[in-house]
Amino acid sequence: MFIDIDYNKKMKDYKIELSKPNKTIITNLSERIGAKLNVSLGSLGELTFQIPYKIENEYHEIIHNPNISLLKEKMYLRLTIGYQKMWFIVDNISDEAEDSDMMTVQAFSLPMELKNKKVSETTLTSVNAGMLMDELLVNSTWKKGIVDLELQETYRTLDFSDTTIYDALVEGAETFGAIIIWDEEAKTVNFRELSNVSKYKGMSVNSEKFLNSLKRSRDTDEMVTRLYVYGNERISIQNVNPSGLKYIEDFSYFLEPFTRDENKNVLTHSNYMSDELCHAILDNAELKEQVLPQINTLQSEISTLNSSLATRDIELNEIKLSLATAKGLLDIAKATGDTALITQRQQEILVLENSLSAKQVEIDGINSQISTKTNQMISLQDSVSITSFTQELLDELDVYIIEKDFFDDRYIDELELYNAGISKFAEMRNPKIVVEISIDSLLNVIEEQYYWDKIVLGDKINVKYPNMKIDYKST
Repeated sequence: MFIDIDYNKKMKDYKIELSKPNKTIITNLSERIGAKLNVSLGSLGELTFQIPYKIENEYHEIIHNPNISLLKEKMYLRLTIGYQKMWFIVDNISDEAEDSDMMTVQAFSLPMELKNKKVSETTLTSVNAGMLMDELLVNSTWKKGIVDLELQETYRTLDFSDTTIYDALVEGAETFGAIIIWDEEAKTVNFRELSNVSKYKGMSVNSEKFLNSLKRSRDTDEMVTRLYVYGNERISIQNVNPSGLKYIEDFSYFLEPFTRDENKNVLTHSNYMSDELCHAILDNAELKEQVLPQINTLQSEISTLNSSLATRDIELNEIKLSLATAKGLLDIAKATGDTALITQRQQEILVLENSLSAKQVEIDGINSQISTKTNQMISLQDSVSITSFTQELLDELDVYIIEKDFFDDRYIDELELYNAGISKFAEMRNPKIVVEISIDSLLNVIEEQYYWDKIVLGDKINVKYPNMKIDYKST
């Protein structure tokens, strides 16, 4: 990227202004000292700073700072940094008597307003993210903003008790896997997918730009190769997992860097496994690619048949109820001795008994289809199970089986739970790599002025350090 750099250009210094809650600016706190800003995506931001009790006026006289009496709890602050403006609510004021008397101000970002509003005990059944926000913000000055489509198509049940609107929104966002974007100017709450918020705009951090220090660590505490997945009331993924198992497994970390050609000649050996075990795992993976589409089709067909069976069972029970009622009416007719009515009731019973028999035949047929397809599916699942390995290979594989459980009682749908398990497993199947870096402020680097008004909280930057073969994108 080539841009003309204006070496005379400077970012404007940050500014903190005191405001009434209606956002009417009262004064500029130009005498503030040592401001610290702590913000993270989706959470409350925190701003702290000090102002002195005594200041020097334009005549170089030491006077009492008039802003001391103006600053009060629950007043609002507007922080301007370059091109960005943020609003805060003063939460805590403390005084320090030392060599120079100071007032310390602690403030939190504008969504703090929602911490003052309670949510009564309530249960929201089968709601999506937009419906949740409508319910929580109905009596608030904050309104629903953007809700990404993926979050509108996901439904959850949530229970709230003795909480605030802010905490309920945070809990809801976690439940739907959303990131909250607070628009403080429009006072809207936005539920977004991280992938829709976090953009890479070309900015890099390396030893020549920004990077002060770097530390990388690898942690295997959370590493897993076989993940058991459970949802609400311990539902499992067994019915929707193509393998038919309660767990997902993957041994690719220990397999690497094993490679082979089309004739199964070994090109690169694994760092961990024997060639025989690597061949067995890859053969099994190739077989799964051939068989899994058939298993998926059978699972879909079985699911459709089960839905049809549930409908037929309801219809069967309705016929049984009607038949019981008809028999009761026949007894009444017999008691009255009404011959014509007795004949009518007997004909009604005959029709219902025939319907009952026909419905039972229909149900037996569906059960037979389910049984046949289930047996076919189990046979295919057995054919791709690693239990088909020789005992020697199973013994070798055993040391690479690292088991853990994934519980998330937010999930009541097996397929959604399975997809969540796949996503979680992707995070855990390799050792966790943590890269800690400290960098210069972007606003202090004149050569990066192109990004001054473009990089925002949540964007991605590229972190590079060739000596350690580090090349990651960080949010």
